[in-house]
Amino acid sequence: MAQADTKIRGVSRADSGWFTVTIDPVTIDGIEVSELQTKFEERAIEARTHRDSGAKVTVEVDHRTKERQNGGVWHNWYYLKAQPSTNGATSSSTSSWDEPAAKPERASTSTTEFQRRKTPEEEWQIALSVGAKLAVETLPLLKDQRFPAQREVAIAWAQVIYLTPMPDKSSDAPGAYDEFDGPAPDDIPY
Repeated sequence: MAQADTKIRGVSRADSGWFTVTIDPVTIDGIEVSELQTKFEERAIEARTHRDSGAKVTVEVDHRTKERQNGGVWHNWYYLKAQPSTNGATSSSTSSWDEPAAKPERASTSTTEFQRRKTPEEEWQIALSVGAKLAVETLPLLKDQRFPAQREVAIAWAQVIYLTPMPDKSSDAPGAYDEFDGPAPDDIPY
């Protein structure tokens, strides 16, 4: 276990559930370190609190190594805890996970507070991947089954998905357990 005086600059959560604590670069065991990992939400919340304070902190780090199959060593740096340093300064605060400390505070108390907002490019890529999946599923229905036609269908679906606004939450749209107002089963031609 090692200690270093630094400032915490960011805390983010990966899809895997691991948190990354970004710090000002410090040298530990002769290696420059700027990111620490933790899988514990409590530790990530603690790190975010220190990040929000902007104060210099003394970070306790666990350094573990793992041999690579093709030679070399993986260096894993794990965030254990932090406490205010005796010679630190403070700056502005924020409460979001992925925003720099200079941005205004964002209030969120739900479990999704660890998820960052997707960029428009990421949202488009998600819509395009769904469009591509739908294009492949509808491939037997296409007269022209060559790739350019599939691509057009995928982009068309992506545009529909990406550009369709969310429904108004106050509307009376039917839910999964609402009564069905459509045609009776006897009215459907088979």
